[in-house]
Amino acid sequence: MCFIYTGKALNLDKLADGLLAAADKYALECLKVMCEEALSRHLSEENAAEMLTLADLHSAKQLKTKAVDFNSHAEDVLESEGWQEMVESHPHLVAEIYGDSIRGEDIENKEIIVQELEEQQLEEQPREQSDLSEEQQPHEQSSYV
Repeated sequence: MCFIYTGKALNLDKLADGLLAAADKYALECLKVMCEEALSRHLSEENAAEMLTLADLHSAKQLKTKAVDFNSHAEDVLESEGWQEMVESHPHLVAEIYGDSIRGEDIENKEIIVQELEEQQLEEQPREQSDLSEEQQPHEQSSYV
């Protein structure tokens, strides 16, 4: 409540996660940015997965970008409790992390993945066309004489 009147957030480093939720709920963009910056400064291997989940829940784009980047480069994050919880409760975030690392770093693997996806699409096209042709064929009607 103090922020609304003064534009200052006391104890922001300690309260940033809770304040981020309130800032998102009440559309206090300035407070939201301040919370994202505070949380970003304290990213660690122990809390990176939790910060990513928090950022996703509250549409905190700046924090989410930093957390995705941190998670994709810190191998010890995979062993944290927060990571296991995120995998179970928000598996789409794991896909985002690995999708970004594939797009950004490993060009050789990226080319292989793109090629496999293109092959899958080509395999699916004839199936789709045959399904359509079966539906478009007129059904034989029995005639009674």
